[in-house]
Amino acid sequence: MPKATRVVIVGGGVGGITLAKKLNTAGLTVTLITPTEYVEWAPGVLRSLVKPAEADRPMAPSVTACVKHATVVRGKATSVSSTEVVVAGPEGHVSCSYDILVIATGGRYAHSSTSCFKSPDNAMLFQERVTQVQAKAAELAAANSVTIVGGGVAGIELACEICENFPQKKVTLVSKGEIGGMLHPKVKKQVVAKLTKTPSLTLRANTLVSPDAELPADLQADQVYWTTGFTPNTEFLQGGPFAAALERGLVKVDRSTLVVDGTTNVFAIGDIITPGLMEAPFNSGYVTQQESLKLAKNVVAMAEGKPLKPMGKAAMKRGALISLGSTSGAGHFDNTVLPQCIVTAMKSKDLFRKKSVKAFQS
Repeated sequence: MPKATRVVIVGGGVGGITLAKKLNTAGLTVTLITPTEYVEWAPGVLRSLVKPAEADRPMAPSVTACVKHATVVRGKATSVSSTEVVVAGPEGHVSCSYDILVIATGGRYAHSSTSCFKSPDNAMLFQERVTQVQAKAAELAAANSVTIVGGGVAGIELACEICENFPQKKVTLVSKGEIGGMLHPKVKKQVVAKLTKTPSLTLRANTLVSPDAELPADLQADQVYWTTGFTPNTEFLQGGPFAAALERGLVKVDRSTLVVDGTTNVFAIGDIITPGLMEAPFNSGYVTQQESLKLAKNVVAMAEGKPLKPMGKAAMKRGALISLGSTSGAGHFDNTVLPQCIVTAMKSKDLFRKKSVKAFQS
């Protein structure tokens, strides 16, 4: 294998970190570009909002320690050419040259009220991020009423976290369609049953509201969260040589190899790709992790000048594990409905925080 082969990975989330770790032993020169000094398991931030003392639980403090044999360049990718990525970091702009490029930048919620959950513009330093999340938790604690717009997994989980920890607060969950409509019918029934039995929670299904307009009087609250709208973090690709591969901000790939359309040495993975595997964004951490392990083999094959192998059967095409507070959960993998006690044990007790951080650091 040519040791001079340079692999640049843009994105320090589940996909980027897993891939960088897997390539640590492959003899390649690996550079990971990420804006933060820490690695965060974003789904765990929901519990940090109601338990601010645990704000550090979803984070590994040092991304450098997580990917020991890779070079970490801190900053945001601002542009890309056919040979290098330009990064704006704490010490100015730097260029990272590559032979093979992997785009794993993920996405964010479109509304500022939920950018704290997952955004490349969040605090860059570990302790600053802890303080940032705790400040958002203080805002929630001070609110007497809360409205959550978005009846998907994040909205449901946030509603349950708030109702469990602040039963005195009036919480309203709003959805433009059915609440949990993307779920397996049996799981949706379990979820709605749990939500309906929560005394402080009001459900407003089939209610269309817009972040650009004032909420109706009965939906106004001290704190409003919009868990809707997915924005891919791909702005740095616009106007560059890979702009033609963008479709509504998503990156078009060959599903069997994850090679970006129109390229021969660029891969993309995670929530930003189309065609993707999951029905909803931010619900594919497990899938992305499994895909990253497979992608590593193709990165090595490309470096060696060998044919790429098909990614094979997807780990999951449709599914969700939903925490309904710390003592209840529901979920399914494809069409297999899981016992609620299993989901509670697997996810709800800790939201995969300890397991994910351990995986980052191992």
